[in-house]
Amino acid sequence: MIINTYCRYWRKNIKYKQREKLIFENLLIKEKYMERVNLSCGHTGWDDKLNESLKKSLAKIDLNDLAEYSDPEGSFELRRRIAEFLGGGADPRNIIITASSQSALFLVFNYLYEKRFTTFVKDPCYFGVHRLWRGPVKGYAAAEDLAGRHINQADAIIYCNSNFHNPSGLSLSGREKNFFSALAEAKDAVIIEDNPYDLLYYDGSDAPGRIYDLIPDRTIYIGSLSKVICPGLRLGFIMAGPDSIKKLRSRKISYDLFTSTLSQKAALGILDASYLEYRRNDFKKKRDSALNLLEQHFGKLPGITWTRPAGGIFLELRLPPAADMAGFIRAAAAQGVILDDDCHTYLDKKNHHTIRLNFTGQEKILRSALGVMAEILTGVLNN
Repeated sequence: MIINTYCRYWRKNIKYKQREKLIFENLLIKEKYMERVNLSCGHTGWDDKLNESLKKSLAKIDLNDLAEYSDPEGSFELRRRIAEFLGGGADPRNIIITASSQSALFLVFNYLYEKRFTTFVKDPCYFGVHRLWRGPVKGYAAAEDLAGRHINQADAIIYCNSNFHNPSGLSLSGREKNFFSALAEAKDAVIIEDNPYDLLYYDGSDAPGRIYDLIPDRTIYIGSLSKVICPGLRLGFIMAGPDSIKKLRSRKISYDLFTSTLSQKAALGILDASYLEYRRNDFKKKRDSALNLLEQHFGKLPGITWTRPAGGIFLELRLPPAADMAGFIRAAAAQGVILDDDCHTYLDKKNHHTIRLNFTGQEKILRSALGVMAEILTGVLNN
């Protein structure tokens, strides 16, 4: 429909033929792209339950509330709700609501770079954080790797996803979290614990442990509601000790004054125990389905493995070094399956033969997409 309408318009305006031809070609590309399946993006799926919950929440909002400025720290009711679900040492007075976890990361890194210089980061990591570094950045593959590294006193920032790592989906063990805690204490380091998926755990009845609970005065914790509810709400949060929260609040006032009242009220109307239980059960089913599909499609292909996350929305598909990754990604895109090159997540910007897969979409779509990928990989590995 879009294309047909535009064709009629284009024929009536021959004078601008060249300029309009470019626009027309872009429309063709866009319409074709909309028909594709993106398995690498951070969407969290959409269904009737979420649709109905969001409609009800929005309908309850008093629009008069939108005429007022909000607290820079965010709605206390929402902060209390978040603290309740986080459990452990979470205190609503030590939480700030932000306009997404990406905004939270921006605020926290800028605050810490005022006095600190060197960042140690799990390699690979979330590609969005690569944009925020300033000084030297040093990678580590595992927590123990930092034991032998020279870390200057009162200088280091240690960035990690302690639970449901992006892109692998894996979590640190209790021993590794204790190691980070002890290291931060010994070196006067600050840990940025970036855990946007902590509320989306589904293997076990208890929330996963956090480094923040072990050493709250040296940890700044970052979470997300965009992943728990939907990305369009753009809500994240920061949790830190009283001194850091006070300073971050001041910087947030300069940054954006306060976070959207509409988004906060919409989230507050949705975020309850029954919703979280539904979301976790739904993602667990989709995770299990994805693992079964991977076994069906890739189980007999040599050198291919994948991770088994206990929460979150991603798993990692690991391919043999001989695989032509660039050719594989291009071939998949030509058949409507969009995959990201993992070079964007590694410090060396090189390809390491891994693919981040989002498993929260519809099963029939995932089944079809994995079938396409398996067929292409069979050809790639046999050449």
